[in-house]
Amino acid sequence: MDFYLQYGNYLSSILQSLIKNKKPAQPNFQIDWSKFFHFCMHHKVANMVYLSIKDFNVPKEVLSKFKDVYSKLTFIEAKQEIYSDMVYSAFEDNEVSFLPVKGILIKKLYPVENYRSSGDIDILIKNSDFEKSCKVLESLGYKTFEKPNKGNDYHISYEKNSVHIELHSSLAPKDSNFYDYFNKSFHRAYLKENSKFHYLLNNEDFYIYTLYHLYKHFVKGGVGVRYFLDMYLLNKKMTFDNTYLNSELKKLGLFDFNKTVKELSQVFFEDKSQDNRLMELSRFVYISGAHGEQTFFAMSMISPKDTKKKGFYFTNKIKFFCDAWFIGYDAMKERYKVLVNHKWLLPFCYIHKGFYTLIKKPKAIVREKNQIANMNKDVKNYIDSINKMAGI
Repeated sequence: MDFYLQYGNYLSSILQSLIKNKKPAQPNFQIDWSKFFHFCMHHKVANMVYLSIKDFNVPKEVLSKFKDVYSKLTFIEAKQEIYSDMVYSAFEDNEVSFLPVKGILIKKLYPVENYRSSGDIDILIKNSDFEKSCKVLESLGYKTFEKPNKGNDYHISYEKNSVHIELHSSLAPKDSNFYDYFNKSFHRAYLKENSKFHYLLNNEDFYIYTLYHLYKHFVKGGVGVRYFLDMYLLNKKMTFDNTYLNSELKKLGLFDFNKTVKELSQVFFEDKSQDNRLMELSRFVYISGAHGEQTFFAMSMISPKDTKKKGFYFTNKIKFFCDAWFIGYDAMKERYKVLVNHKWLLPFCYIHKGFYTLIKKPKAIVREKNQIANMNKDVKNYIDSINKMAGI
């Protein structure tokens, strides 16, 4: 059997057993546990898998790696819970309207919250309070970790003691077809009980945003099995006004994609039988991993209309290279403070950035080279066929 389907199907069975509190099955094939560990890391679920296989006959050095990931993420999850409560209280005290989203809430659907790790704590802030929210975090000792690139998806990441908080002024990028819809998220939200500034989305709108987030990654390089586990638990543990939900999904053009997500969730976590279409989609998910496969991501960065132009093999590869290496002025200004008052130095800063990367980060250059080399019509046709099968 194909490597990705074989290892992916076994991973799905492990996760299914865990969330249903059943005894996991031993692999029915000659498994390479080291490869399986890396596959689990690729999907960001090694911590969950450890709990299921810790009594299996796994080589000690491999099991130790699983355990290290589990211990590290359990510690981070506990810190996130404490730090998020402190931030929420500070926002309340300073009259900052905020709306937590994504992993910090989704993990509450899991049998044990620390099963669901999350890289950061995502919080939507009202535009009028955004500057104030940044000052509140800074007063709590948070330092800027990452600022927006090219001024598109306006968010700022902060870090303190390995806990990352990402503040958003919108839940979709400004150049997205979904921007206008999600820019009204506070209008759909309600205040949490006994709070004046802590907002929450109702079940339907939370589901819609979570589905959109999965969709965004799916079309930009692919998305891993953990996202489908999130959607599976949302469908199993939440109740919905399906009339409203389906109406909004149709409005956004996500109705058919949602049906595909449900189908794949049943394949992964209910052993739903697979036809050729679902098998191809499953394989795409298994290949992609948590944050997408680099070649798929590189291809997604090219506008579909550009691929119809003569010179696809050259012009669009140059376009991707330029977008990747010649980032915008706003992003460069964060790296080179001298540009704040001397914009004319921008070309020289690009030269410095190039030499710095060449000397300090040669692997990044090799990665970009491989991505560009792999961008061809076969990959494009494959991605187009996957999107069509997914209802996109």
